[in-house]
Amino acid sequence: PHMGGPLQEKKMTEEVWTPLKLIHWTKDYFAKRGIEEPRLEAELLLAHALGWKRIELYSRFETPVPPAKLAEFRAMVKRRASREPAQYIMGSVEFCGLSFKTDRRALIPRPETEIILDVAQTLVQPTDEALIVDIGTGSGCIAVTAAVRFPRARVVACDVSADALDLARENAQTHGVVSRIDFRMGDFADSLSHLRGFVDLALANPPYVSESELPGLAPELREHEPVVALVSGPEGTELVG
Repeated sequence: PHMGGPLQEKKMTEEVWTPLKLIHWTKDYFAKRGIEEPRLEAELLLAHALGWKRIELYSRFETPVPPAKLAEFRAMVKRRASREPAQYIMGSVEFCGLSFKTDRRALIPRPETEIILDVAQTLVQPTDEALIVDIGTGSGCIAVTAAVRFPRARVVACDVSADALDLARENAQTHGVVSRIDFRMGDFADSLSHLRGFVDLALANPPYVSESELPGLAPELREHEPVVALVSGPEGTELVG
């Protein structure tokens, strides 16, 4: 494919690239490759490369981008054009107003998953000394957010992936709640069996994609996010209910 514009090494220092020009070029480049919301993704990656808030792009549209930052942005654009998720490229994502480290060890936290925490707040009060379990914690976004929102609660987070649990611990450490979360590896039926009858609230966003549906998923999901966090089995309903 044609790799002109800011992706072309020789011309990088021959032309002055501003945020406005980079956004327009990258938006078109992404759109041709079937990336949804190409302008939004271009802005997110550029703001990350520059170390700015996204809104700053609008107030500094004509500020020349230094060659080093342009090279960093160019590398990010190439990765995104190969359909690697932007969240993995940037290394973080916002969930319930908190920033979470994210990488290929766990599924990327989705905005719709925030509903689980909203429902939890209707069932548990911030002052309750509740026992909350997070089944399939992944990045730890649910468990950590629960620990932040319910400061007197004890949280137990389990996952079958040791890598995911390591990531969840890192996120818990970042938000100062690692001492209140008990991380357990294994199938929830085994790792949480001793808590039967004592749990006040069980939270989960389990895998629900069937094996036959996997090939039809977007490349971002199919090729980059952990299959164990997406597919539960032949039917897709093995872990639901």
